[in-house]
Amino acid sequence: MKVFSRSNTGAMKPDLSIIIVSWNVLPLLRNCLISLYAWMTSLTFEVFVVDNASSNGSAEMVRAEFEDVELIANQKNVGFGKANNQALEECQGRYVLFLNPDTVVLEESVEEMVRFLDHHPAVGMVGPEQVDGRNRLLFNWSRVSFRGIAEFMIEGVTSMLSQTHPVILFKRPRPVRWLTGACWLVRRKLVNEIGPFDENLFLYGEEPDFCHRVRKAGWQIYFLRHVRIVHYKGRSIKQVGRVVPRFLQSMTYVIKKRLCYAYAALCERLCGWRTWGG
Repeated sequence: MKVFSRSNTGAMKPDLSIIIVSWNVLPLLRNCLISLYAWMTSLTFEVFVVDNASSNGSAEMVRAEFEDVELIANQKNVGFGKANNQALEECQGRYVLFLNPDTVVLEESVEEMVRFLDHHPAVGMVGPEQVDGRNRLLFNWSRVSFRGIAEFMIEGVTSMLSQTHPVILFKRPRPVRWLTGACWLVRRKLVNEIGPFDENLFLYGEEPDFCHRVRKAGWQIYFLRHVRIVHYKGRSIKQVGRVVPRFLQSMTYVIKKRLCYAYAALCERLCGWRTWGG
């Protein structure tokens, strides 16, 4: 394990900065951090936990049990995007791993994602396959295509018939339009290029917004099906009231934003001038 020391000003920058935004999921956050320190053996890394005013002692647990973690303890819940941006302002790695606290990384999972980006310079971000606590494949944004849905159904039936979870028949990495935000590995220079998370999105909508900006900047996004993490999906979300209205509000904002981009592109093409973003 090669933990980056921020107090050593002469040290080289770490390979990886890991950002975890947490809200009232103390046991899951602890397991997530334990898995990181157990399996991160070949990379230098730093870990940031941004606690969004948890009321269950999460921040205190991090201080007491994980002295190498850089803790940002907010006095109020500032939302997912803004919390990630707080850590982005401080992290120094050449890659950034955005990781949910309700995940557990497995052996070689993070290293394999880093290796993929090292060997594919046109790819800006990658995400792994996700399974639930019972080792079953999860449906996610990466499957929103005819091919993705068909593969998910075929592998689901195969897994049931074989009584083995999961059966992954289509392991080849492939480009996708979106990745589920539970685990993203992103080049830091890409974030510098397209900007941080849109803080108008308190919750939901970050995936299509961020991934759209990645593609718009000319970078590729890859879904790595041969890499796996465990995702205990939705544990923080269950604590949020009025989930559907929040989701619809965020997605409406994303759609309006996309329409502005489309209008600007049309005006630029027809008139030769820009109306959005200079």
